[in-house]
Amino acid sequence: MATAERARVRVPPSRFLLVAVALAAAAALAHAGLQGRILATWRGAEALAPLYAFLEPRLRPQAVLFAALACALAIGAPRLADPARTSRRSFGALLAAASVLLPLALFLVRENVGALGAQFDLYQHEEFLHDARSIADLPAFLDRYVELMPTLSLHGQHFPPGHAVLLHLAARLLGPGTLAVGLLVLAFAAAGVHLAWRSLEELVEERAARQGVLLLLAAPALLDFACTSMDAVFLAFAALAWLLSLRALRPGSGAARAWLAGASLGLAAFFSFSALPLGLAILVGALLRDRSARTSVVLLHVLAGAVGFALLLFAATGFPIWGCFLRARELNAALMQHAAGGDPASLWGFLSLGNATAFLIGAGLGLAAAAFVRSRVSLAVALVLLAMSLGGIYFLETERIWLFALPWLAASAVSNGPLDDRSLRTLLAVGCAQALVLETALFTLW
Repeated sequence: MATAERARVRVPPSRFLLVAVALAAAAALAHAGLQGRILATWRGAEALAPLYAFLEPRLRPQAVLFAALACALAIGAPRLADPARTSRRSFGALLAAASVLLPLALFLVRENVGALGAQFDLYQHEEFLHDARSIADLPAFLDRYVELMPTLSLHGQHFPPGHAVLLHLAARLLGPGTLAVGLLVLAFAAAGVHLAWRSLEELVEERAARQGVLLLLAAPALLDFACTSMDAVFLAFAALAWLLSLRALRPGSGAARAWLAGASLGLAAFFSFSALPLGLAILVGALLRDRSARTSVVLLHVLAGAVGFALLLFAATGFPIWGCFLRARELNAALMQHAAGGDPASLWGFLSLGNATAFLIGAGLGLAAAAFVRSRVSLAVALVLLAMSLGGIYFLETERIWLFALPWLAASAVSNGPLDDRSLRTLLAVGCAQALVLETALFTLW
């Protein structure tokens, strides 16, 4: 981690306009090619592809609360980011509070607190909660998971069992209600934000790391899905793996740290196969920073830790994550064939464009505009996101599914040094304002 602070970076207002125009053009092109394809309808309405969202305006007086909290964040951000004016402990406490209160306040724009978690029952047989409720014998569920996949919920057919297991255990501890599930998801999202901050501290100086995590917190997708989607749970596991990997790559770190990082990557894979591009991001980022023999050795230890975790998991439970991946790929191919009305490869160009566009819209104009800088970090982020967009393994909904990649954009945004106070305030205000507009105008299923 750098110790000397560099000159403050200014984000010119013209960049917001350029990003907005580019995203609008890309969204229009992707919409023209994907309208009525891939994404399911909701109550007869077609999704606003490439976003999985539906035009359903709703505005309640409670929106004032989110606006007030967002203003407080933008105004106070320079002080919060300054280590001389806000201690590390105080910043961590305020970040934790903001990570809970801002998403919750945005949720209140459309719903009451009592409805938190209710989205898990919108599609009775498509959510992980359906699988969690069907578990009568957890060891048997894990042992037979690959065999059971075709009979599981729509999500369960394409994911490892981590989410269903977590929700099953949560129901036993907290009760079967959906409110407890919503609060659990929000807690994991807040933990993910905290872990992202600690990861940023491994890459940049303290002021820049604080600014980066505040930009992450103002991303519209994070604010929208932090208490409604299991992708926010995966954000926490992905951020943990990223943090431990960065620490393992520190000079002087031993093999034990690398194995621990690998085990955390294996744990992330137990929840989502998006752990594969996460691993790619760790690999590319490490090699672009330092291509020494030591870095290669550390990465091999990380890989060994991940494989070791998978083997231990198989020995303990009978669950083969490799078999799960192959079955999920098979089931996903059949689903996409049906959704596309033919070979989805014929839509590869539109899908690739839609993947990148939906993700950047979800990241928000503020974070997206700040992330376009020249640095090794931003190059690594760009290469991995390009591979994810073009790789044919994602089929839209990336504004939600790629929540785990938002911290990478935050790292890119501050990779050339801390932002000046005016730019920081503007970026946060733009992100929060976009979140409020989207929440007011659009309905999202998660």
